[in-house]
Amino acid sequence: MHVYEAEETINQYIYALGIGTNGGIVRPISLLKSSSKQLVLSAYKIYMAYMIKHPILEKEQFKELMKCLLFINQFVPDREAKRINKIHQKRLAKKRVSSLDKKFYDDFIELYATNQVDSFKLHDEVGDYINRLNPLDHNSPYYCVTAYKLANVKYKPEYEVDFSSKLFK
Repeated sequence: MHVYEAEETINQYIYALGIGTNGGIVRPISLLKSSSKQLVLSAYKIYMAYMIKHPILEKEQFKELMKCLLFINQFVPDREAKRINKIHQKRLAKKRVSSLDKKFYDDFIELYATNQVDSFKLHDEVGDYINRLNPLDHNSPYYCVTAYKLANVKYKPEYEVDFSSKLFK
């Protein structure tokens, strides 16, 4: 994954967050286009590794970008998102919900609470990754390969070009 690909994936993710839930509580995974939650997580790591070497984000921008990661588990399969959001809207409107839908919703909410805890873990995982990169020599010829290795993202020597220059302003 090139740094520009990581940035595109993150931009796509943030755009999907910006669309909102349309009165629901979850988002359809199709909003991520060709991405997956794992790809978004990997993109965050690679992008942050680049930002450590070429710090162009203000502290507040960095914080906001990291906060966005907390919503990763709001993306669920499309059919499930549609059903959950429909049931949620009925409940808010105090409309009748079938016992089957009520059970489906309650089971989902229980799982969703666990997934939100996982979102915090993923956020912390990226934070830990950053903390592991910070003390490294960012000018070392091994910085890039180490960043990819720590991110569990396949490394290619061509990625060195990304890290050796300032791509963003």
